[in-house]
Amino acid sequence: MPRVNNVIQQVSQLNTYEQGKVFEFLKVVLMSNGITNSVNKEITENRFNKGKCCPFCNHNKISKYGKYHGKNGVKQRYKCQNPECRKTFNDFSKSPVSSSKKGIDKWLLYAQCMVNGNLLGNVLK
Repeated sequence: MPRVNNVIQQVSQLNTYEQGKVFEFLKVVLMSNGITNSVNKEITENRFNKGKCCPFCNHNKISKYGKYHGKNGVKQRYKCQNPECRKTFNDFSKSPVSSSKKGIDKWLLYAQCMVNGNLLGNVLK
């Protein structure tokens, strides 16, 4: 709690413009948590909207294959039952974020900062 009190004290010493910037940043960060969950759900729904199938061979027989803790939270793994494929995958396999080292929350925050017109150097911090 001392760190939180320290941050509160430092923010109270900022001028109105700087406090507004801190507020906007916190608003984006706090909102991104809820947005991340809805984006994860939407990706899952879109991936399997026509029935579950393997993203590698499009075979429609897949089975659950455990869960794992990844950068986007706890995710269900699947395994293709096609004897020629037998690959494992999750909801994000073969998607733009599947090979990213950053989670969806970071990408959403980055996109929000870019939409707000923040400079690239400031966004990277």
